Order: sequence, then C-alpha cells, then structure tokens
Amino acid sequence: MQQQGTAVPHQLLRLPSLNKPQALPRFLTDAQVAALRDDFLRRAEQAKTAASRRPFRLDLAAFYLLWQGGIRVSELEDLRLPDVDFAAGQILIREAKGLQDRAVYLTKRVVETLQQYLTVRGPALSDHLFIYRHKPLSKDIIRCRIKAAGKRLGFKATPHMLRHTFGTQLVNAGAQITTVQALLGHKRLNTTIAYTHLHDKEVMHN
Repeated sequence: MQQQGTAVPHQLLRLPSLNKPQALPRFLTDAQVAALRDDFLRRAEQAKTAASRRPFRLDLAAFYLLWQGGIRVSELEDLRLPDVDFAAGQILIREAKGLQDRAVYLTKRVVETLQQYLTVRGPALSDHLFIYRHKPLSKDIIRCRIKAAGKRLGFKATPHMLRHTFGTQLVNAGAQITTVQALLGHKRLNTTIAYTHLHDKEVMHN
C-alpha cells in the first residue's frame, strides 16, 4: 500500500504481543517439607527456657500454618487471637486478597503447634496471634526466617512456596479444583487450574 502511495495508519503496523504464559507455581518436594519441619522442630526442642523457645515455637507454628493451611504470609501477619477457634478447628481470614473473608481449617498438627506457641507467646501490645518481641510481626520476618531455614538445608524455601505446596498436595490427593480454589482464596478459577498442570506432571513421573 505504501508503494502505491496509500498512507498506512501506524496502528496497522503494531502487532499485538503474545500473552506471557502463566508461570507454574513453585512448590517444595515431600522431602524438603520434611526437612524444614524437622529443622524447626529440632530447634524448638533444643531451647532450654520459655524465652529462648518463643522464636522457635513461632517458626514451627507459622511453618505448619503456611504449609497445612495454605494461607498467604501477609494473612498470617494480620491474624488476631479472636480469629482462632480451636473448638471449631478453624481460623478466620479477614479481608484477604480481594477483601474477601474465608475460613481456614486447621489440621491436628497445626492446632498442636499453635497451642504450644501460645504457651510461650508472652505479653503483647496488641491481640495479634503472632508477635515478635511483644510487637506485631514486622514485614518479612517470617519470610526471612523460612528463607534462612532453607539455606541451612541447601534449598530455596519461601512462605509462598509452602502455600503452593499446600495446593499441589490437595490436587495430588484428588481434591476438587473448586475446593482448592476456596481454600486458597483464589478469586479466579484460572489461577487455581495451574495446580492441575503440576498434578499432570506428577502423574507423568509416577
């Protein structure tokens, strides 16, 4: 058209870029999760006093809640004592991502580690469930402690990888995708469907 003297709008020359493929969630293997668990448990059991056990019981309880509850680290930091219902076996996540409330169901082990942590939690300036030096958790403290544990053990570990591990293990166990979506608090089902691709890859290796 240009050779024939016809003006070509620039918009016609702009090809739409392809959408980037959705990255698959990064999760931990069963062996890595077990190594993290054993590391946190060993450090908690080796502490001699309540004061020295406090940070290690915090690490262990946070680890289990991230792994077996699948919550986001920001949600963990915002948890309040009144949101924990041991009798019902659940924690209420208030105004999560998308300002949606949801219930997180607690396994027996999560309940045990939370109760053990609460025995050494000590006084605090707020009713936050998790505190550090009597104050609400500062940003990134849990992320840094889990990252440090992974470094000690020779692999990368983050709170979000524990959340991905929770979702992946549910899919591998045969949970319905809509159930996994509700437990993870995903607004869009497409976000959760990424876990089924992980499941497909797992099946290929078995």
